[in-house]
Amino acid sequence: MSFWNDYILDLKFLEKNGASVFCIGKSVLGRPIFCVKIGNGSKRMLIQYAIHAREHITYHLFVKQAKNLLENKPDASVYFVPLANPDGVCLAVDGLTSLNTLYDDISQTAGHFAFLHNLEVISTAVLKKIKSNLLKINKSTDFSLWKANINCVDLNVNFDARWAKGKSNLFYPAPANYVGKQPESEPETKCLTSVCKALKPHLTISYHCKGEVIYYQFFQKGAFLKRDKIFAKKLHETTTYKLKKSKHSTGGFKDWCIQTLKIPAFTIEVGSDKLCHPLDKNCLDEIWQQNKNVIQNLLALL
Repeated sequence: MSFWNDYILDLKFLEKNGASVFCIGKSVLGRPIFCVKIGNGSKRMLIQYAIHAREHITYHLFVKQAKNLLENKPDASVYFVPLANPDGVCLAVDGLTSLNTLYDDISQTAGHFAFLHNLEVISTAVLKKIKSNLLKINKSTDFSLWKANINCVDLNVNFDARWAKGKSNLFYPAPANYVGKQPESEPETKCLTSVCKALKPHLTISYHCKGEVIYYQFFQKGAFLKRDKIFAKKLHETTTYKLKKSKHSTGGFKDWCIQTLKIPAFTIEVGSDKLCHPLDKNCLDEIWQQNKNVIQNLLALL
């Protein structure tokens, strides 16, 4: 079984047990980008996972959080984007095989979800060029440490929030840190900003790994900073993760939410820094115990 097939089975399970599953866009390769909704309250939270390909351990955290929330439905609307970078994650987990099975994966996915119509994928000629480019950029057939999307853009530096002003930014295609040709040059980035504008969440969380730290600042001041500190302290109490400033990082999803939507937004880095990328599922139980109450505790503050 491929990662993508397991992903679809997880979504079908959640849907069968009361979650709403819908499509909010598609990736470079044409894979649907799904959103999962649990609850129907007026408070709205959006959580996204695995925007960096090698950080797919966060997807497995999503599954646990979603199942837990189905058993303890909140008086709120919680939206999950389980795979913000589906092409990248499939590449990191299954390598170039994920491109070889692309057409079958998308065809089978459309068969599982009636709301998927006219899913277009790239041509075989373009796919061949993409494979060649990936090998050239990665310089290896091992993509397990890949962070970017299929266009070799690091999606978490591609948002229009002081774009291309980060200390580690690159300006050429790479496995990580390439900012793209312009802000929101990538369909996956546009997908996240579009769904936020439509749903108007009161708070967002971005799950990453690793370091066991929480980032919550992006040049907000005064009442906004005071408000966000309250949520950040609750996150610290819940997870035991340290609060940290990201002085030299820009262009992230959290940054865009703070700057554009004026809402509390957090990047939570799960997993000890002693671990090596990519984190395997052996560390999932500890990550789950640290994060099992995050959603409920933050909703209580909204």
